[in-house]
Amino acid sequence: AILFMIPHDTITGNVIISDISPDSPAAMSGLTPGDHIVSTDGKMIESTSDLIQSITFNAGSAMEWIISRDGSPVTILITPRVDPPEGQGATGIRIELADAVTTKEFHPPWTALALGVTSTWDMLVLIKQEISRWISGTANPEFSGPIGIAQITGEITTQGGARGWLMLSILISINLAILNILPIPMLDGGRLLFVIIEWVRRGKRIPAEKEGLVHIIGFAALIGLVILVSANDINRLLQGGSLLGG
Repeated sequence: AILFMIPHDTITGNVIISDISPDSPAAMSGLTPGDHIVSTDGKMIESTSDLIQSITFNAGSAMEWIISRDGSPVTILITPRVDPPEGQGATGIRIELADAVTTKEFHPPWTALALGVTSTWDMLVLIKQEISRWISGTANPEFSGPIGIAQITGEITTQGGARGWLMLSILISINLAILNILPIPMLDGGRLLFVIIEWVRRGKRIPAEKEGLVHIIGFAALIGLVILVSANDINRLLQGGSLLGG
């Protein structure tokens, strides 16, 4: 909620399609360069981030877009791709913001609280979608350790200031909460797993020394994973890579 109470610049305008990839969902739906995207599934599109968020949340699902073409409204049905070709994006369009206007925006506490809840839910949906893509094999999981987190914190703080830093903090907190409830030894989820096993066995506890051994093995595995991920982070830094895609 604090994030939305901080005054910040908001850029809005008309989102215009500047280019369309051949054989993409956009091309097959009848979109053309120069179309002004007015709304998607009833939500007004006033910035490029509005459109990107809408497409991301609806990857693989049919969407209804309202566009303005030569001053007349046109309804377009389009289904963003879950795993698009490199460089094309989910719909195959390139966009630009016309008639952009910058305004200073902030919200009172009662509005900010509601926006905070909505944003947290949106992040959970994105995480769920990404995990689903890992399971289906349409995306490869990418992990970062303490070094990678420090790198992306610096990059986002530089580009997005305090607002970007707060947004990253929220995302990291959500990810850590999800990780903590997974059935991994040494974490709360691992302990919960033993409690469930005990309940299934009708109160018959697993010997403490055996449970302790499992947690020790799990701890060693986690430390090993952190070392491997950190080595990958160091290698990326030495090559000048960025977690933001730069």
